[in-house]
Amino acid sequence: MRQESQSEEMMKMLWKRMFGSLQKTIFAVILVLIIVPTAILGVISYRQYRKIITENVRVLNQSNTSQIASNIEGIMKNLQNSSLSFYQNEMVREYLLARDPDEVEQAWYSLNQYVLNQIAYEEYIYAVDFVRLDGRRYSSSSVTEGISGPVKELLMEKSGGPLFRTDIHVADYGDLRSDELYGYARCIHDINDIGIPIGFQQIYFKKQNLKRLLNDYRADGEAYYIVEDGRIIISTDPDQEGKAVSEILPNLKLDEEYSSQQMKVDGTPVMTACARVKYPGWYVVKQISLSQISGETAVVRQLLITSGILAVVLCALAGFFLSRFVIRPLKRLESSMKHIEEDHFKRKLPETGYEELSLLAKAFNRMSARLDELVNQVYLAKIREKDAQIRAMQAYINPHFLYNTLDTICWMSRMEQAGETCRLIEALSKLFRASVKDTGKTTTVAGELEHIRNYIMIQECRHTDSIEFAVEADEGVMGCETVRFVLQPLVENAIVHGLEPTGEPGTIWIRIYREENDLIMTVENDGMDADTEELKALMDQYREGLKGMGLSNVNDRIRLCYGEEYGLRFEKRIPKGLIVRVVQPFILEGDRTAV
Repeated sequence: MRQESQSEEMMKMLWKRMFGSLQKTIFAVILVLIIVPTAILGVISYRQYRKIITENVRVLNQSNTSQIASNIEGIMKNLQNSSLSFYQNEMVREYLLARDPDEVEQAWYSLNQYVLNQIAYEEYIYAVDFVRLDGRRYSSSSVTEGISGPVKELLMEKSGGPLFRTDIHVADYGDLRSDELYGYARCIHDINDIGIPIGFQQIYFKKQNLKRLLNDYRADGEAYYIVEDGRIIISTDPDQEGKAVSEILPNLKLDEEYSSQQMKVDGTPVMTACARVKYPGWYVVKQISLSQISGETAVVRQLLITSGILAVVLCALAGFFLSRFVIRPLKRLESSMKHIEEDHFKRKLPETGYEELSLLAKAFNRMSARLDELVNQVYLAKIREKDAQIRAMQAYINPHFLYNTLDTICWMSRMEQAGETCRLIEALSKLFRASVKDTGKTTTVAGELEHIRNYIMIQECRHTDSIEFAVEADEGVMGCETVRFVLQPLVENAIVHGLEPTGEPGTIWIRIYREENDLIMTVENDGMDADTEELKALMDQYREGLKGMGLSNVNDRIRLCYGEEYGLRFEKRIPKGLIVRVVQPFILEGDRTAV
């Protein structure tokens, strides 16, 4: 009992020595209040950071594989376009259909010049073969061995459809091996009778192109594979090529377009990301070791511990830091908000300091910039609307008097038996009526065609025997909605800037048709060439006065009506001239929903 009593006395003395004064008690409470929350927050932050880092790595891996898959699909699309270009080329058909040996030889030389010129500008095409039905073959390279009989039968069964081949055989040539080339083949049919095959074509490209694509994305500790039917055909590690992917990644599942998995390989945790290449059905697989993430998080863990220790040491200075880094930034924010109330949207806050204050400053800066942008857009739109109203009022000069005058002149022309003059005046009268009778933004394709035909009638009288016009429009687009007065400025531009400067006869073609969900109008001339980049730059500028009624005016009206993705497109015409494409959504009259 005495020993227990002594022990209690010693504990009381120790407690009194440690917490006997108020200063020590407060200091101990402060230490507990700082250390415990700091430790808890440190653990939570570390776990959350590790989770975020892992998720970011997963997203990055998925993005890399998706981009590689997209690039491969782009390469395949390029091969498809080249194949279709060869399929439709006249020189290819002349070679495949030639009968006389001299004709075959001449066609071979013409085809050789064309093919060499074509593949000189193609990054991914290594060589091209064309095989006649009689077995004769053209090849742009001496290493290819043509197309075997079984492959020809398979191509004929596809009726012109493509066949992607990884079983290409080539003659030994330097360091080039058979397994380093892939092929893209198809059967070519007679254009006059699509059911009759006339030959075969095969485009070759190097596997190294795809391997270089993988290496461009590869970083240390990463591996990329291209998998076909469960087998690795291309890898950043050449030793893995030809193996089954299950030997390297036993639990990998390739049954979705995009997927990400975590697994252990030989006891090491790894993360994989997969993306499917739609054609020819490959999978791009990325493998990264999670030990790299552990290395990064170890630095963060050490940083959190150090920060906790510093937080305990510097707790006495908390008031100073709060007043310096919290109160003062909030005062700046309050002052900036007052400036916003006074319509001063250029005010910016420094995006420094604590994370919370930095995020708040960034949000405020984005808000002020967005407000400034919206105010400027509304202001500019009002200016354009006022300009359009002024131009409309200037153009509206007593139309009834003008109509009556034109009708009187037309009547007098009939009396004088001047039929051509009467027809010209009637066309001019219709143009004026169309310009002022309807102030709406849109009309139908039929109405736009009637307007442009009246305009063409006037231009044909002015440019007799020097300019020919050809107008084609699909029947299914006649009831489609279109912005008013689109074609007239384009035809006038083709005459003034395309045909008249040449001083030679020319032709203007107008075509209207549907392309998927878009209404397409094209105005094409065979006059002088135009700088398409300069025309595109002109479209991005706001032109005041009468110049605004030209191409930029048409482009602005289409975009204001339907959105920024629509408007004018410019292409160079081969061999000379210019093609202007008008792109609008396909909307039936009275229905604002695109079909």
